[in-house]
Amino acid sequence: MLAYAPTLAYTTYCSAAVRRSVSALPKRRCTPGNLPDRLERFRRGQNRRDARAASRSARRLVALTIMLFTLTRVTSGETCRPLQPSIFRSMATLLDGGIARTYSGSVLAWFASMKAHRSALLRSLLPIAAICVFSVPAHCQDSGDQGTLNFGDRAEISVTVRNSAGEIISAPVTVKLLKNGMPSDQSSTSHGRAFFIARGFGEFTVAVEAAGYKSAQKDVSVRVAGKFEVDVNLQRELAANETTVVPQKPILAPKAEEALTKGTQALREGKLDEAKKYLDKAVQLAPGNPDVLYVQGMLLMRQHNWAAAQSVLQKSDQLAPNQARVLAALGMTLCNQKMYEQAIPPLEKSLQLEAASGWETDWALAKAYYYRGQYQEALKMAESAHANSHTSIPQVELLLAQCLTAVGRYSDSAQVLREFLKVHTDDSDTATAKRWLDNLAASGKIN
Repeated sequence: MLAYAPTLAYTTYCSAAVRRSVSALPKRRCTPGNLPDRLERFRRGQNRRDARAASRSARRLVALTIMLFTLTRVTSGETCRPLQPSIFRSMATLLDGGIARTYSGSVLAWFASMKAHRSALLRSLLPIAAICVFSVPAHCQDSGDQGTLNFGDRAEISVTVRNSAGEIISAPVTVKLLKNGMPSDQSSTSHGRAFFIARGFGEFTVAVEAAGYKSAQKDVSVRVAGKFEVDVNLQRELAANETTVVPQKPILAPKAEEALTKGTQALREGKLDEAKKYLDKAVQLAPGNPDVLYVQGMLLMRQHNWAAAQSVLQKSDQLAPNQARVLAALGMTLCNQKMYEQAIPPLEKSLQLEAASGWETDWALAKAYYYRGQYQEALKMAESAHANSHTSIPQVELLLAQCLTAVGRYSDSAQVLREFLKVHTDDSDTATAKRWLDNLAASGKIN
């Protein structure tokens, strides 16, 4: 708003000047009958004061018109489109200092006729000026207070900064937006929130820095227009005289614990609707509890809602870092979204924290390695998943065959596929195993 203050002030001044100049014109109306006489009187040196007033008023009115037009373009977001050159050509004569000589008669005629309607004219201009004045602050409002926003071809990134307990950090926090690793924008939070208009689509990183907290960042992929919500939880930075204390799990209230227990049991039994009912209640009673968020993330994974599961599990990891089961679930969620590069770190860390976490983590990491082209690492994890499964699981067996083929062990791959076909004679993956075995034989890899 302050950026437009000089323009608005001058607009007000021009409006008042036009009103005074119109009021100062002769009360005698200029008609086609007396226009030649008035022109002749002007040529003889009469009515020079009226001509000068008309000239000044014309210039001010032209300036007022251009400013109002420019303000309207600014508030409607059209500032990137240049004004048409024809506008300036049509205004050039009026802005010229020789207006009193060239178009004095026409100006007198126009202003004299306008005088009779000056009240209506001013009443028409005032609403336009009011629209320009009040639309400027509306254009600069905090996006969080807007109702329905038509994004068009834009994408807005809304960042909310919280502490480890899930509470909003009210103090100003520096938030930087990076696109493909390069700085794109920077802002400070207001009441824990910051907003950015993304400059095109692509991969963005939100980096947050706050005094007394460890820096944190989160990636967000912007592929379509719309609003993207990003939550960042900051861990408090210990002072030099403080010691590191292993955080205790937050204690749940009895009602929240009961809802979590019933929701977990329903999830184990495959009753997803019932599990959702209890877990929604648990989240409502304890929204910042990492255990509640973990089980909610597992439910979302069972529902194949991968993006929502990723968001919930990331919150759980931020609230209670280094939990093997949370990291494993997060890595699996990323794998299911084919985000293999991002899935590798949490899966590796999960196995470091708890090596015997089950075949699912080994299989997910093997899959991520395989699709990243790390075939030796993929084979090692696929063999581990095969050993830990204690039974023939289709996705484990097929991935093991793929990894063996990728490293050139074609005979071993064919043996795995044959064993798979002995056990799974009528399975949805049986056709895939047969096709792979036939391809190995057709290519001469096996006899």
